[in-house]
Amino acid sequence: MSYKNSQYERVKKLIENSKIFNNDSGNGKFRNKHYEFVLSNSKNNLFGPVHDNILDYFKNNDIAWWNGELTNHTLSSQVACLNHLFPIRENKNSVLSMVRNFYPDIVDILLIPTDKYKPAYIQFEAVSNVDHLNEKNLIRGRNCTSIDALIYGKHKDGKKILIVIEWKYVELYGNEDKASGERGTTRKKRYNELINNSQQLKTEDYNTFYYEPFYQLMRQTLWSEQMIAQSKDEIIKGDDYIHIHVIPRENKELLEKRYAPSGKNMEDTWRFLIKDQSKYKIITPKDLFEPISYIEEHGNLMNYLQKRYW
Repeated sequence: MSYKNSQYERVKKLIENSKIFNNDSGNGKFRNKHYEFVLSNSKNNLFGPVHDNILDYFKNNDIAWWNGELTNHTLSSQVACLNHLFPIRENKNSVLSMVRNFYPDIVDILLIPTDKYKPAYIQFEAVSNVDHLNEKNLIRGRNCTSIDALIYGKHKDGKKILIVIEWKYVELYGNEDKASGERGTTRKKRYNELINNSQQLKTEDYNTFYYEPFYQLMRQTLWSEQMIAQSKDEIIKGDDYIHIHVIPRENKELLEKRYAPSGKNMEDTWRFLIKDQSKYKIITPKDLFEPISYIEEHGNLMNYLQKRYW
């Protein structure tokens, strides 16, 4: 059974036998069809103690939801990211412990000032202040490069570090070439010169940059580099960055697929395309949270994440 199908089965059992979705009966409508794993009320898709805070955060920071509104689809990666990270975003010690688990040279984390509503230590759907990627749009979460989660760290040498997090759940990808056709021409005009000038991306193989998930990773890398190179135009002043890919290790369809045109698995393909290997790390959600999993104040959250996702 594929990982995605196993998660469908997991959620259906949770809907039948658990109160984790606030007694939602499921069988909600998604894209004009009813499914057992889709909730009747999308609000029940969020971790209960913070669901109102999440909705207020998106509304008051002018963030667009994926597909236009909070989804009732239980396998949403956007929802998974929020359910994991939003409850701890105001707890500096917990966020720092989590970061130091994979990057021990970070000695402090800083408040992210570009949230106009309730800034804290993790920002969601982060964008730059200036359009550095020729995308002509800077609406958080819509039609531009938005970062799933951003943490602003301080290195032991004093440098400010952008910790860029891309969150995956059940995603898997086909072989669509995003460089083809009229839209592909537009994409290449936007990004190819930036790729040529990148300090991190290799230019031997442009083709792979236009296949998912590498298309996302390429844009996030360019975003990070431009945030640093053009820091005079940015409120968040970064000196360096690290790129964190959060993926359940059980999602073999994403991790172990042989990708066109490389013929390699996901990690090997991406590492072939970058120069500094230390800037990129894959970590599973459970391992990400290991340093704070025994903190008493996070007990309800840990129980929720364990039952729902892990």
